[in-house]
Amino acid sequence: MNTSLMTARKKIVHLQLLPLMSGVQKVSLDELAQLDPTRYDRVAVCKCEGEFTERLRKIGVRVHLIPELERAISPQARRASLRRPARLLSR
Repeated sequence: MNTSLMTARKKIVHLQLLPLMSGVQKVSLDELAQLDPTRYDRVAVCKCEGEFTERLRKIGVRVHLIPELERAISPQARRASLRRPARLLSR
């Protein structure tokens, strides 16, 4: 049996457009803080820096910024905003 598969960490990616600290972000921060970093690769993706990204880094969560993330749906923006998170998941 391949032991590297048994010990591989699962990647948890949290996608959050804006890095504000509202109720949803507080819950997400608590959930990510409770995950065992030896079992889970904790990653957050946000549009830009803010209080949420600062607090994520303090608890050891890797943060990736993707400025192309946006709420408005357009074919070009959608493709651009999905390509980079897809690359993160495939690593």
